[in-house]
Amino acid sequence: MKSSKILLLATGVALFCLAPSPTLGQNPPREIVTVGHAVLKSKPSILVLEIAVTGAGPTAEDARTRSASKTEALVSDFRRFGIKPDDWERNLSVARRPVPDEPKRIGFWATTTLIARLDDYAAGLEMFDRATIMEVSSVHFRFETSDPQAEYEKALKRALADARFKAEALAAEGNVKLGTLVGCEELSGSEGPVRQPVLPGEADAHGNSDNEPPIHQQVADLKTPAVTTVAEVRARFAIIQ
Repeated sequence: MKSSKILLLATGVALFCLAPSPTLGQNPPREIVTVGHAVLKSKPSILVLEIAVTGAGPTAEDARTRSASKTEALVSDFRRFGIKPDDWERNLSVARRPVPDEPKRIGFWATTTLIARLDDYAAGLEMFDRATIMEVSSVHFRFETSDPQAEYEKALKRALADARFKAEALAAEGNVKLGTLVGCEELSGSEGPVRQPVLPGEADAHGNSDNEPPIHQQVADLKTPAVTTVAEVRARFAIIQ
């Protein structure tokens, strides 16, 4: 049916008859190739808290000192949540650029990124509030499972099952019988893009950023937490004559 073929191609599933220049007297192999997708939702066991603290100044050292002072204040404050100073992973980045509204003057911005992995996230919303009060540059939450490899394996199996389901539909459409799996390729991408430090857009080179509200990007649902694992595969199935 012409309309069915158009629909199947539109969904990204294709039926291929591969013919790689067979030798005389041999029949070219016939296969069905499909792409399978899976999205797995699972209960998280770890909350990853990422906070960026920025300090600005006329020199790189001055900006670093301001950022370090604000960072130590936050680390000390967050002891209330049971997070010890050694529990934080720290990363420092320094940027040099023209001061807003004064392009001829150069300022420096130092951003300290704090990362903590928590197995108890009952106080997640309260931590979000405290970070907001302390006027950090950004706050990010994300959830993880204790065994992400096992979750990804489950997702891969579901993706392969989805690929077979599509192949069976194509085989029925082509009035042929689907054979065994003859090849499979993992198409799943890497983890999400790495976030760059958030720098104040209104702070001057002396660190005066009182007029700029902090940027908060809460990427995790703290009320109904879940970890999403995505898998995608391309599978090749033999066609039985």
